[in-house]
Order: sequence, then C-alpha cells, then structure tokens
Amino acid sequence: MKNWKRMLALLLVLTMCFSLLPLSAFAEGAEDEEEQIEELLEPEDLEAPEEGDDGDGDGEACGHVPAEAVRENVLAPSCTEPGSHDEVVYCLLCGAELERTAVEDPALGHACEEVEAVEPQIGVPGKTAGVVCTRCGDVLEGCGEIAALPEEAETDPEEGGQPAEGTDTLSAESLDELAADGAGENSGYCGDPDVNGGRNVSWSLDSEGTLTISGTGAMANYSPDYICPWLQQRLDDKINAVVVTDGVTSIGDRTFGSCGSLSSISIPNSVTSIGEYAVVACTTLTQVVIPSRVAVIKKFAFADCTGLEELTIPGSVKSIEQGAFIRCRALESATMLDGVETIGENVFDTCSQLGYVVIPKSVTSIGRMAFIDCEHLEKVY
Repeated sequence: MKNWKRMLALLLVLTMCFSLLPLSAFAEGAEDEEEQIEELLEPEDLEAPEEGDDGDGDGEACGHVPAEAVRENVLAPSCTEPGSHDEVVYCLLCGAELERTAVEDPALGHACEEVEAVEPQIGVPGKTAGVVCTRCGDVLEGCGEIAALPEEAETDPEEGGQPAEGTDTLSAESLDELAADGAGENSGYCGDPDVNGGRNVSWSLDSEGTLTISGTGAMANYSPDYICPWLQQRLDDKINAVVVTDGVTSIGDRTFGSCGSLSSISIPNSVTSIGEYAVVACTTLTQVVIPSRVAVIKKFAFADCTGLEELTIPGSVKSIEQGAFIRCRALESATMLDGVETIGENVFDTCSQLGYVVIPKSVTSIGRMAFIDCEHLEKVY
C-alpha cells in the first residue's frame, strides 16, 4: 500500500515536469526572436542623434551623399576687371547645401589688334593707325580722328566760276593776282577776299627769314586747293619766325602749316581767332603765347607741333576745338585759365610727355579722348 502511494507521487511529479518543459522552451525561443528584432531596428553602428541635433550635420554623420560642385552667382570677368562665382556642393539625396566656396576669376586682359590708318576723304574723316581690343572694343593706342578733306569752294555760275558770295577762300587766280600785286618778290596780299579784294592784309618775307603779316582785319582762309602765297612760292623752309602786327584780327586756316624751320610766332592782342590747321606740323616751334582776346582755337590749329613744350590758354578762349594740340609730344604742361568752357575731342591726344594740366572750374565740357595716351599725366588741377 505504501509502495503504491510512492509510485503515484513519483508519477505526479514526472507528469508535472513534462508538462512544464514546452513552456520553458517556448519562452527561450521568444526571447531569442525579440533580441533579433531589436538588433535589426537599432544597429550598433548607427548612433542616435544627440539632444538638440536636427540631423543636418556633415555628410558622413547624417548620411548625406555629396554631388558634384555647381557654379552659382556667376559674375563674368572683363578685360580689366576680375569676376567671381560660388562653387556649391549639394546632397544628392535630400538636396541640402553642404559646402559653398567663393572663387575669384582673374581679368581676361585685352586682346590687342593693330589697325591701319584710314585716309580722310572729302567730307569723310579718317583715322590714324592704332591698337584696339577685339574683345571689348576699347581703343588702346592711337586711332585718333583725322579731319575730313574740305569740299571745293562753291562757285557762282553767273560770276564766271568765281567763289560764291560769302565764301572767304581765295581762288587760285586771285592768289596769283594778289601775290603779283605786292611790294616785291617775297611779298603780297593775304587778307579777307570780301574786304577790298583781300588787300586789307599784306605779307612780306625778309632776308632773315621773318614773315611779317600786317594790316587791318581778318586774314584769308586757305585750303589744300587754294594754298597761301608763301607756300605757293615754296618759301616755307625759309621762314624762321612769324610776326603778326597789331590790327590783324584772325590767323586764317592753313596759313603757317608745315613751316619746318619756324621757331617763333608773335600774335598780337587784336587777334580773336586762330584758324584750322593754322600752325600744324611746325615741329621746331617750342612755345607760343596766345593773346588774351582770342575766343576760339579751331580744330588741329597746333597739331603735330612736336617741339612745343609749354602752353597757357587765356580765359578769353571759350572753345578749344577738336585735336587743337594733338600729338604735341614734347608738351609738358598745359594751363587753362578761368573762362575756358569747352575742351573738344582729342585736344591733347598723344601728348606723351604731358604731366601737368590745370583745368578751371569754368570748363563745362570735355570731349571724348581729350587726354588719351597722355601716359605721363600725373597732376590735374
């Protein structure tokens, strides 16, 4: 009886042990599966963002993939001014800006090209040879304007081909007549043709090479077709000095041009106008005194006077016309007194030694390229 009870108790214990065994195995399997899920959701190599971090750190920390750099805010460089741009790196996945670098682009520099001179035509100006930039179009050297050739004097058919009324250019016949009607071989008339047939002003050249212009009123204006009498007689190389006496009121166009030996010119206070090309290419002329009553210095009046060293322009001169002192390469100083109003185009063009200029407050207009190629210009007052 006692043995049966012992066996029954042992059987109950074994039954309970076998009944508990599947539950323990299932629990262990569940715990293993839960650990695997946690490992998938929270890998050890991915750190959680710190408190306050929005996740926009560097590309490595937040998983950004940098794309190739692109150019933004592009400012193109010019021939003389540098340009700039930003090089920006964005994330290939989310588009976030990862890096921005400012870059300066150097100036391109001029693309120089030499241009040939263009000869002037009747009514059409020409240009001197020079250098231009093919990229920006700037004129770098030369390219000054050459005045157009004058048109032939108008004639009046009813007067047998003589100059029309109001034309102050002498015909070839009138020049010959006036030259022959003078006081001697190297003398004649050179006055305004509308005043006593041009006999209001006379000229004479003495044995010392002094050309004297005397009389009352204006001189004649000459042209390439109607040249002045001393050039007609080929006396230009014999002229060393010019003296214009008081009473003469103008220096005519093309009167003393290309007198290669001319070293001095005396202009009286009665003169109010200095004509076009009046003293052009007088290369040995070193100075000139412009009287205080001159109101206008016309275009190219003293052009190519390469020996002229200093210049003072009185306040009576209201207008200095185009190229009046162009290519006066020895000119070192130019002083314009109060009263001057207009400085025309190319007035001091290629005055390569010009270093000192005085411009008064009365000046209201300065033309294009008035001081171009003045490479030694340091002081402007």
